[in-house]
Amino acid sequence: MVYVQAVVVPVLSAVTILLSITPLVLHWQNHNWPTACMIVWFLILNVFSIVNAIIWPHDDIDSWWSGVGLCDVEVKIMIASYVAVPGCLVCIFRNLAGVLDTRRATLVPTKGQRWINYSMDLLFCLVVPIIAMITHIVYQVRRYAIWGISGCVNMFDESWVSFVLAWMWPAIICFIAGYYCGLVMYRLHKYRSQFGNILQSSGSNLSKSRFMRLFLLAFFMLLAIIPIQIFVLYKNILYSMPWHAYSWRAVHSPEWYTIVKWPSNGDVFFDRWVPITSGVMFFLFFGCGHDASKIYHLILRTVGLTCVESRSGNPPSSGSDSMNSKARLLARKTRGYASR
Repeated sequence: MVYVQAVVVPVLSAVTILLSITPLVLHWQNHNWPTACMIVWFLILNVFSIVNAIIWPHDDIDSWWSGVGLCDVEVKIMIASYVAVPGCLVCIFRNLAGVLDTRRATLVPTKGQRWINYSMDLLFCLVVPIIAMITHIVYQVRRYAIWGISGCVNMFDESWVSFVLAWMWPAIICFIAGYYCGLVMYRLHKYRSQFGNILQSSGSNLSKSRFMRLFLLAFFMLLAIIPIQIFVLYKNILYSMPWHAYSWRAVHSPEWYTIVKWPSNGDVFFDRWVPITSGVMFFLFFGCGHDASKIYHLILRTVGLTCVESRSGNPPSSGSDSMNSKARLLARKTRGYASR
């Protein structure tokens, strides 16, 4: 018997994939790499939800495919996503805080400043997740497990090594994101009267609307992810206690190749709903605005469903206006320092 959630989950995942495409294009065009990277991570997880629900839609374990190859890849990417998503939030909040940092405002960011920003984005969005995938083998007590509907699942060694290398890092990275989130909120309050001028002079391609939508998107996601990560950390510790002494030989015994299979009784893991919810949030914040409507109009015009020319909207500010605004901001900052 095919369970209801085996139909609902892949359908909703497919819908959210479609809803996420336009926000992904917009952030890619604006060179907002952390947000684009986060959308890609959730797109991958939604693809997994579709594939897994199609392959294992029922609890007839004897007829299940072993998942060899597919699950080997999935469990590694899922391990990476546990730190990649909060890592992307760190970069988003850090970049927004940098836009509002008037003490380091410059007419043109130096090569060193750009290199540092790109390095931080690369570190949290890709490098740390790759390290998580590599170190996974240390505490990977079984090749993987298969859960009905949810599909491929990781299995952890019940020792302190799993805590140190896996469980604690998503929560730690979430709290780092929380620090930068608080910094953005502080600077928004401090510079509320200069907010528009600071954005115009920052060279970040962020209007007030884009800045606030991006901040609120990341804020609400962080608000949801922090309690989830704390709950998961608590449950992992609770169910793994008492910890045994770590042994590489014991973890990688001949039983490592045994594929554990569990019936779902019609329920999926709660974390399978996170990518679906996130896709809806991406659409609500960035799939309904003026920039998104241009993309929809272009698609409709391409397929011949409309012949109306898209409106260009408000003309962009000239380069001289932006430079003058930036110069005024720096002049105010210089006068402020001189008066101290």
